Amino acid sequence: MISLTYTIFNFIVDTFRYIKFSSAVFESSAKKNLQASLLRDSHAIEKGMALPNPKKKFGIEKFLKLLDLIKKYKKLYGQDKILLISLSTCNSYLKFHRKKGYNMSELNLKFNKIFNEKKTLPYAGNLNISKKRIQDLIKLKKPEAFFLNRHSTRQFVKKIIKKDIFNRLALLASKTPSVCNRQSGKIYFYNEKKKIKKILQLQIGNEGFGDTSGAIAIVTSELSNFKHPGERNQGYVDGGLFAMSLVYAAHSLGLVTCMLNWSNGARSTFKLRKLTGIKSSEIVITMIALGHMKDDYVVAASPRKNLTDFLNINKSLKKL
Repeated sequence: MISLTYTIFNFIVDTFRYIKFSSAVFESSAKKNLQASLLRDSHAIEKGMALPNPKKKFGIEKFLKLLDLIKKYKKLYGQDKILLISLSTCNSYLKFHRKKGYNMSELNLKFNKIFNEKKTLPYAGNLNISKKRIQDLIKLKKPEAFFLNRHSTRQFVKKIIKKDIFNRLALLASKTPSVCNRQSGKIYFYNEKKKIKKILQLQIGNEGFGDTSGAIAIVTSELSNFKHPGERNQGYVDGGLFAMSLVYAAHSLGLVTCMLNWSNGARSTFKLRKLTGIKSSEIVITMIALGHMKDDYVVAASPRKNLTDFLNINKSLKKL
């Protein structure tokens, strides 16, 4: 009974902390919340430019929404790298459409009202990638060459991934660290087009490219592996690590991948369980689209934050 009370108490604490610091319930103008929104909305535009066949003048509503968010952030917090990344994404969006011969003069005017300074912007938008370059970088056997040149990819060769590759990917991912070596991670691979289509209908965010993938993976974590109230979130940690290992394993084999987040509610998860047979004891962590690499393809640049934004070394400790 004590254990039950303690478990419920910890979940309540988690819930109120999430409500307080996220924007899930209340719209927040705090700097960190707005920065996250800027990066999220910028990436939504980047993704559109990296699709195999972007629609004509796609994303105009998202572009205007991002401009409004930029104005709000600049007024409250001034100009920093996150803001410049968002501005650069807007600039790339306009250039992308102008190259296709579309008239973007009205949107250009709106953009220039916000950004008319002669300042170098960090590169954002699209990157042109070649299969040969990625293969050459992997052969260098340098960590920076391997890790910094893995990209989320939404353009694939229309060719299924065979089952023997699944076995190899699973073997490589099996070395993922897990709490007390409990190995809670599980993978479900699908390479049949009809099954892929049905599953992807439940995931928001794969439109325009998901059906071209050579396979999809669903990563889960088994809740039965955890015992103490303090382990209530450990399934997400172990499952997330497992998914990351799987993605880098694919990269090492010359495959391209795109994480398809499963930030869905209970109803969607129930439908996925019903469709796939995934047990209710398993947390659905994420889906991953996998494919063979094209000779030349386009990816979202997705520039990174400065190290100083997330790196702390020998930070002073406070007295308890």
